[in-house]
Amino acid sequence: MLVAWQMILPRVQTQLDQFFMCWIETEPEDPQGHQPEKLSGHIEFSNVHFVYPTRPDVVVLRGFSLSVEVGKSTALVGQSRSKSTIMGLIERFYDLVKGTVSIDGRDVKSYHLRSLRKHIALVSQEPTLFSGTLRENIAYGVSGKVDEVEIINAARVTNAHGFIAGLKDGYDTFCGDRGLQLSGVNQKKVVQEALNRVMMGRTSVVVAHRLSTIQNCDLITVLDQGSIVEQGTHSSLLAKGPIGTYCALVSIHKSRTSIKHFLIQRCMQNYRLDMLIVTLGLFGSIGDGFGTPIMLFLTSKAMNNIGAGPGLFL
Repeated sequence: MLVAWQMILPRVQTQLDQFFMCWIETEPEDPQGHQPEKLSGHIEFSNVHFVYPTRPDVVVLRGFSLSVEVGKSTALVGQSRSKSTIMGLIERFYDLVKGTVSIDGRDVKSYHLRSLRKHIALVSQEPTLFSGTLRENIAYGVSGKVDEVEIINAARVTNAHGFIAGLKDGYDTFCGDRGLQLSGVNQKKVVQEALNRVMMGRTSVVVAHRLSTIQNCDLITVLDQGSIVEQGTHSSLLAKGPIGTYCALVSIHKSRTSIKHFLIQRCMQNYRLDMLIVTLGLFGSIGDGFGTPIMLFLTSKAMNNIGAGPGLFL
């Protein structure tokens, strides 16, 4: 036992040292960095190579180059790690091993970090409402005081004002832990219902989890092994047929959807059969529940009368 601990402790110590080094490290922010009042939104990746510091042997991006046009929507399809990494590099969550990421012709390293991120909105797949009121959630992260008009205008942009106004406490409705006091439909409505309208005229990079959500994007970029293998619109990529990577992904997606629907139908059929069996069992148990006391009562009476002699029935 002692030998085992002597072998484990040095490894644990090394991991703890690495953890605390990461924990105390501050973001590399240049106080003299460029602080633009407005960004046009042209994003350029040029010969980008990237590995995560914790896994230097795994190459995530290899010679990656991409131009995202101003006001256009670009979808990323393929490897999950590559897609999320690209999003992180735009916001400069990490620095590159090689290559450059530029916004409006400037290297992201030359921007004041907080100022840069102020111009970027990150919309996650699953919208999260923090514990607090809806008003506090809408104003969350904004520096300075936010007045009621700004909050209502922000809600109108996302088509949320209608259902918020219909709530008993309106903007003072408490969301609870992770927003669980609002229905899942309402949570998604806050972000998703007006997303297409909000994206119009803005540079958008979309990570595709469901291929149906990216069909109308101006450009679809297909990734494999950290590099671009295909680019084009939805229709032009499908026109390549089965030899195309995107077409193959669409076919897989459709087959999975069909299997999912088939399994749901089978579950519903089994559910109906199970409900019938449960219902019959319930009625049977009710009948048995009533019948057993009656039988016991009659049996006890019979035993009493047997012991009481002839001519009596109590």
